[in-house]
Amino acid sequence: MTAVHSRCAFLCTVLAALAMSCLPSAARAQTRGGTLTIGVEQQVVGFDPIVTKTTAWVTVMVGGMIFGTAYGLDATNHEYPSGALSVTPSPDGTVWTTKLRPGMRFSDGSPLEANDVARHWTRVLDPEHSKAYIDYVSPFKEVVAIDQFTVETRLKHPFPAFEAFNAFNGFLNWVMPAKYEASAEQDMNRKPIGAGPYVLSEWNQDGGMVLVRNPHYWNPDAQHFDKIVVKFIPDGNSRYAALKNGDIDIAISDSMQQVQDARKNPALQVIKEQGTGAFTVQFNTSVPPLDDVRVRQALAYAIDRTAERKAIFSDEAEMATSLWGKGSHWHCEDDAVYPKYDPAKAQSLLKDYGKPVKLTLQVPAYPIAVLVGELYQGFWKKVGVETEITQVQVGPAYIGPVFAGKYQAALWDSPDLPDPDFQVYAVLHSGSGANVGRVNNPVLDAALERGRVSMDPAVRKSAYCDVAKEMAAFVPILLRNQHDYFAMANAKLRGVTHLRFGRFWPAEAWWEK
Repeated sequence: MTAVHSRCAFLCTVLAALAMSCLPSAARAQTRGGTLTIGVEQQVVGFDPIVTKTTAWVTVMVGGMIFGTAYGLDATNHEYPSGALSVTPSPDGTVWTTKLRPGMRFSDGSPLEANDVARHWTRVLDPEHSKAYIDYVSPFKEVVAIDQFTVETRLKHPFPAFEAFNAFNGFLNWVMPAKYEASAEQDMNRKPIGAGPYVLSEWNQDGGMVLVRNPHYWNPDAQHFDKIVVKFIPDGNSRYAALKNGDIDIAISDSMQQVQDARKNPALQVIKEQGTGAFTVQFNTSVPPLDDVRVRQALAYAIDRTAERKAIFSDEAEMATSLWGKGSHWHCEDDAVYPKYDPAKAQSLLKDYGKPVKLTLQVPAYPIAVLVGELYQGFWKKVGVETEITQVQVGPAYIGPVFAGKYQAALWDSPDLPDPDFQVYAVLHSGSGANVGRVNNPVLDAALERGRVSMDPAVRKSAYCDVAKEMAAFVPILLRNQHDYFAMANAKLRGVTHLRFGRFWPAEAWWEK
């Protein structure tokens, strides 16, 4: 994780006026036409949640263009109605009522109505299917159609994170026509039918895909490009060369060196956005020596974060002290309790542990990740820890051992998701099936449960501050850098305001004329 995030009868003329008034003010200055070509390092997995189970950011990005979301986000991160006119909770937070926008149509011309949404969620929540992503949907009881354009989501307990779920391009929200879902079987994953601004026209798994305008999209003014091309270019240097040569128009940066070089190129621009979450080292707290908190603390104190910031991020990254950085609503000022560089304290903790410490660190098999592994190997060697680095190709071979608990430490990622509950409950709660660190901590459990069910924002803020403090003391995860997103793009591209996971919707951009 997008980790991908979604939030009656009115006269058509009133709806049209409301739609225009709710759109970002910049929309009236946007131009229409041309092709946008995006260079990506990952292949698209597919579009049926039952098949894909979870998705990488490229799949989430393309899915957003095909399916749309209930709410959009303007340049200042304020939500405005898109596929839904409103999403409203009951007083106790256990029932959320979604009013769909009348008049929406799928790319095959059929209407998108409440029955399609309810049928989709019945399939998603079926226990035969949902085991692989149960931690995403565990609060859900059922989703029912109340009338043609009204959907009720009924929950097992209050779930305030549901609101953020509707402004996030999460794969579980990718609704297709009910009749298609009932009959398409395997076709759904490769031949999606959505109600978003674009429709899949061509798909070459090893090359890329082409998207063209959905002729039935409810807001044609938001379909800025005639065509959007997604090119699969796995090598970062090749992607950057393609950008400089004009073969692609935008790419998420592969290295800070490329970002710094792009800043010097008048034909290019660099776009930056800070998210939440962090790159991490995931510990398996159930196996020696990492089952001892003194060892985990020592490993944290041994990391020279200033040196890592310089060597890996060219002094541009913000090193994380919690999963919620200074720009986040969930940031807590007392997160400074996170272990600071103190090799003497690391050695003292290891001495108190009293046994030799040897580790295996799993890293992705690409240069920058290997460099990080070697840097950490050096930090830990200085305090007496012996580290073996294992390089593993990204994909099932990498995540499989971690989910199976057959690892000690691994370079990992706490994704940038729209609500803290999505980020921490599944990976830290002792009862979660996605608890890959095998964490069992009553303090964390209690704070996570408070944050999950309270409808009071102040209670939730306090709960996640408690999570941050306990993570700093218990060290189930070693925090590296906060998520800072950098895109390099053609200097004439406008309107790229969101780079974060689940919110990067390039269909919102346009060409300057």
